Amino acid sequence: MILLEDHRLWLLLILSGLSLGIRLMQPLPWALLSILQPLIVISGVVVPALLGDAQLALWIGWCLFLFFHVPAIITNYRTAQAINTLNSVALESWARVYPWLNWGTPGLFWQDIYLAYASFLEDKASEGFALLDKWKAYRKLPKQLANTPDSYRLAGQCILWQWQDARATYESFGQNPKFLSPSTHFQASRAYLELQDFDQASACIKAVHLDEIIYPLPTLATNLMPYFALSGSQQSFDHLTKVMEAVKAKAPPVMIDYWQGRLYLVNGERLKAKETFEKALAETPQGLYLKRIRAMLDPLLAEQASGTLSDDCAMKAKANPSQVNEIWLLFKRAAFIQEILAPARNSTCVNVISFICLAVFLLSNSFLMPLGFDSPLNVDPELLGASYQTVVKDGQYWRLITYMFYHASILHIASNIYALYIFGRITENLFGSARFLGIFFVGGILSGLAHVILSQNLAVGASGAIQAIFAACAVAIIRLKTFLPPGLRSRYLGFMLGMTVFQVVLDQIIPFIAVFAHLGGLVAGLALGAVTAVRDPRRLEAFEGEVDGTQKFI
Repeated sequence: MILLEDHRLWLLLILSGLSLGIRLMQPLPWALLSILQPLIVISGVVVPALLGDAQLALWIGWCLFLFFHVPAIITNYRTAQAINTLNSVALESWARVYPWLNWGTPGLFWQDIYLAYASFLEDKASEGFALLDKWKAYRKLPKQLANTPDSYRLAGQCILWQWQDARATYESFGQNPKFLSPSTHFQASRAYLELQDFDQASACIKAVHLDEIIYPLPTLATNLMPYFALSGSQQSFDHLTKVMEAVKAKAPPVMIDYWQGRLYLVNGERLKAKETFEKALAETPQGLYLKRIRAMLDPLLAEQASGTLSDDCAMKAKANPSQVNEIWLLFKRAAFIQEILAPARNSTCVNVISFICLAVFLLSNSFLMPLGFDSPLNVDPELLGASYQTVVKDGQYWRLITYMFYHASILHIASNIYALYIFGRITENLFGSARFLGIFFVGGILSGLAHVILSQNLAVGASGAIQAIFAACAVAIIRLKTFLPPGLRSRYLGFMLGMTVFQVVLDQIIPFIAVFAHLGGLVAGLALGAVTAVRDPRRLEAFEGEVDGTQKFI
């Protein structure tokens, strides 16, 4: 039977099954139509396969899978971009796409949520609140979405500068709000700051758990900018803007100038505030920014016209310096942990290994023969692969290295390079470049030995070495328990355990997988991770003086 014999179809069926399982975890009335999408993909694979055409099943299945998922990824990205740039026109356009992507109630829900946000940006409060009230009254929302209408209500109230209402909405969530996003806490902090309740504003920031969310550093810095500006901390604000510049945050200059102007006002420097708001106005802001800058600038211009504008005006209340310093330390810790576990930059070691694997694949018969060409160098599994005959009997020990760089298919190399990119950079951060290479090659050699001793088949691919990297990474995370928050560490280790179980199950289902190479790499990685020195984060902090995400851990 083709479904059982062609392992290329199994990955597609597994991915579709996972997609179906996630949707089935939602209440049936909510997910009724959305579950049709993975079912259509599965049907597109199963029906041609039962008719005996595996290639057609593969093409139809992948086309359907990508059709249902890629546009959704693009739409989510563009929607988030429109929200971050306060672009109501773009947000409204992308919001209307959701019913076409998420069939049934989920698509209508997210369309109305984002249309409400766009209405707030356009100062159409009644329209926005009406859309949210509609879903607030809907009794069949999944539990994890139950607070979403009120979370966006809070966002709308902040956009409209309804600070008292925003505070009331946030406090309506109770002392132990569930399923509240970090952005909701940030918005509530802004409301408390505008009401000069600095204790509650700081409490909202702490509720985000900055060191556990692994937000992109530019996003984290942007969300903290109002706190340091309205707290009157010029030093922290200047440092934050330097961090944003160092990490190349895509923050519009008008936003930074606006908050700098607000900071000057808090500190009573009204002349500087006027100049800064005028600079922001000259940067041709549109929509909401124009309204906000005008609200700050017009009273200052009126004072200037009457000859009363000066820096002698009474300053607003400011936050306690110890509170501000505590939030800054939380940001430093979050940036430091992110630098270790979620590095944004590229890794030279990972890039070089990936390049070699890709170059070998493009020159191999596995890539060229399906296109009607022969490899000019006759690069094939028989030349580079590792087996008991070639390594043990023939003494060709160099194959324990070359087998790692040959891959049998596009799916094979794509999955390995992706896994190496995700876990390789973290592992290099944790151990350093030299030790990372040692773990990769020693783990790969040991995984190859496990295969040639326990199996008669030919082995190719970097999967065993990547399993070693994966396992060593898990051990290093366990060893760094002093520096990593328990919740974050548990989340990473839980995910990695799930990946391991998934790989073991996959090894039993799909034929031609080098099971013993995977297990050998996993065991080797656990051992190497335990005996190899992990880089001490305290060295970096002592050497750099400041940990703010602009330094390099490697």
